[in-house]
Formats: sequence, C-alpha cells, structure tokens
Amino acid sequence: MDRDRRGDRRLDPRAGLTGKVRGDPPFRQGSRGRSFDRAMPSYLIESYLPRSRSGELRALVDRLRRATESLTAEGTRVRHLRSTFIPDDELCLHLLEADSAAMVGEASRRAAIEPARVLQAVPVAASEAPGGAP
Repeated sequence: MDRDRRGDRRLDPRAGLTGKVRGDPPFRQGSRGRSFDRAMPSYLIESYLPRSRSGELRALVDRLRRATESLTAEGTRVRHLRSTFIPDDELCLHLLEADSAAMVGEASRRAAIEPARVLQAVPVAASEAPGGAP
C-alpha cells in the first residue's frame, strides 16, 4: 500500500480506488444540500458525555437522527446535520436545522439527550470567513 508524504496510507490506484485511508468516520456523511424548500435557522445542542461513556456516542447520534426523522414525518421541519465529540472537554455538540429552538429541544428530549444549552448558530462558509478560501 502506498503512503503519502505524511505517512497516511493511500488506496491502491491500480485497483481503481483513490483517496486516503484514515479509518471509518465516526458519523455518517449526510446530504450537503437542504432537504426543505427554504432555509431554516441552525441550532447547536451542547451536552455532556463523559469519556468513560464515549462508546455510547454512535447510539446517541443514531437516537438523535431517528428523533429528527420522526419529527419531520409528523410535519415538523427539523434536520440533524452533524455531531462532534470533544473528548478532552467531555462535550458533545450536535448541529441541527429547525424552525425553532423548541423543536430542537423536542428532538433532544426524544433522543434522551440532556442538553446543557440549545443555542442558535450562524453558519459561515469558508469563503466568507476571514482568511477563508476564495
């Protein structure tokens, strides 16, 4: 197997595979486009997850995804975008789109996530950020 200059393994291009191999991502990749016909505000759920329970992370994210799908099926517009675990701070951040913070709170309740806070988040594209890509 080939390695790049940083030592990361590369897939064998002779087999028709390209890209770097860095293990499985901890979360499924979601659709990059909007699933609804108009833009919705973004919200961040901040919750505590002890490192000793980090093995529960996949199940926790799956519960949140199912909760948002259930709410959407009931006619409430809410969508899970991604989740991030910060082990050194024992912190989980879940980014959702929804019409209101109350709907994000309901998704959190259904997923059995006790949020420390639910905050409105303002997404900034890399091209809009200072020093970002053109």
